[in-house]
Amino acid sequence: MSAAWRNLLLDERCLIVSQQLQRKRGGGLVVRPVVKTERSEAPVALTALAVRALSAHRAALIEERLGKGDAWRGTDDPVAPDALVFTTEVGTPIDPDNLGRRLNALLAQAGLSARGPHAAGRHTTASLLGALGVAPAVAAQVLRHSRVTTTLNVYTHVLSEDQRAAAEKLDELLGQGLG
Repeated sequence: MSAAWRNLLLDERCLIVSQQLQRKRGGGLVVRPVVKTERSEAPVALTALAVRALSAHRAALIEERLGKGDAWRGTDDPVAPDALVFTTEVGTPIDPDNLGRRLNALLAQAGLSARGPHAAGRHTTASLLGALGVAPAVAAQVLRHSRVTTTLNVYTHVLSEDQRAAAEKLDELLGQGLG
């Protein structure tokens, strides 16, 4: 949520994490040039789908800014290098608490359990990477985990089809198939 346009290298399909959004004492949000660890600053590879979506978002921001006129409270140029990539409708930083409430409302509508945005994204990414057969060590790097066991034990959820396929492979190995 604190990524600035200078952090997105769309031609190279990567994001450089170099800052974070923090709540100031007594209210307000501020962007600080601090991340948890040095490892956190390593480039994050982006999918082609993400690059297309971010490019479209960038173009839409310019139109939104023009349409808001004096109501716009963000950076005059919404795609300037220091401007935030994701903002509210009026250009201010997105409050993480508001994002969490909105995400949980959407999850409830879909009949899914509530999760914070951070956890929801991590659990989904880890599970999809696992289902695609991505090596756990690579998935841990993508998720910025220092230990592969964190990725496997906390974030990766085996899909029921994968469990069934695993059982069928065991049947084949042991010669106990039904067919």
